[in-house]
Amino acid sequence: MYVLTEEDAMTGRTFDDVIAWRSGFLDLGGQKGGKYVKMQIHDVPYRALMPEKLDGLLTAGRCISATHAAAAAGKSMGNCMATGHAAGVAASLATKQEIQPRDVSVREIQDALRADGVDLNPQEREQKGLFPHSI
Repeated sequence: MYVLTEEDAMTGRTFDDVIAWRSGFLDLGGQKGGKYVKMQIHDVPYRALMPEKLDGLLTAGRCISATHAAAAAGKSMGNCMATGHAAGVAASLATKQEIQPRDVSVREIQDALRADGVDLNPQEREQKGLFPHSI
């Protein structure tokens, strides 16, 4: 399991087990001393979709493993859809292989996502002008 952090969002952290990426603003609005700043595009690792102690389940959208600030960095619909897409692909692979989602090969998930047109490589995003964002 991995818990995404504000530091991940602000530094543009990448992960080998990337299954999605997030962009936009870290928005801690509505709180006294709220924060609204542009974050770096950063990866979401597959580990952030897996519950620590429960098999047969994946999380997505606003329910992935993240600190309060990191959750505020990924609450837009596009970011939520990206993790939902990855969770659906992983669940499908787990079902077809009759294994638990945590046992699915991340490489297989990544290959399926790439076949769907998802750019998981920071260099691919850079070539399309998506990476990096300046703060």
